[in-house]
Amino acid sequence: MAVPWPSAAPRAYFCPQCGQAVRPTGPGCPRCGAAIALPPPLAQRLRSEAETLAPVAYVEAPRDPWGPAPITARFGAHVIDLSIVSAFTFPLLVVFYRHLEAVPLAFMALLIVWQLLFPPLFGGTPGMRVMGLFLVNSQGLKPDVVQAALRVVGYLFAVLTFGLSLLARYYRPDRAAWHDLLADTRLVTPRAAAP
Repeated sequence: MAVPWPSAAPRAYFCPQCGQAVRPTGPGCPRCGAAIALPPPLAQRLRSEAETLAPVAYVEAPRDPWGPAPITARFGAHVIDLSIVSAFTFPLLVVFYRHLEAVPLAFMALLIVWQLLFPPLFGGTPGMRVMGLFLVNSQGLKPDVVQAALRVVGYLFAVLTFGLSLLARYYRPDRAAWHDLLADTRLVTPRAAAP
């Protein structure tokens, strides 16, 4: 939609007869018909500027193709990822049954490697991808290794705060938790699929 360029007048002008607001480039007062007398240089400048200024067409900004990931899809992605990591650590229970204290550490180490490896390579973990989610940075690209590492630090902070830092995703419009804010990433879904 074309919107006319704003008036070239630096301030409002009023008819000296009736007080009606008038355009300085117009023929006269639209209410009473009185001639508007502006100083000649100013009147000439305003008329020439009004003639040379063309209307501007405002173009709507492109819409962000990503919408925030729904909470249910996030939960599903976590369940899938934890199931896969658990399946990989289960054989450790059999092998190290006499040293069971090592199994939780191995589980945590595998989970950290999981979060460091998959997002930079594939734009999300397998659970995220199965649920149709993508992990992107502020430019809409896959996060780099540093951003993935910052997300892991944010997850560790979530563990230390007993999940308190994850509550941000419930009240923020972009559903970003603290680890997303720390790493400048967001978990998204294509806009057509967003609720």
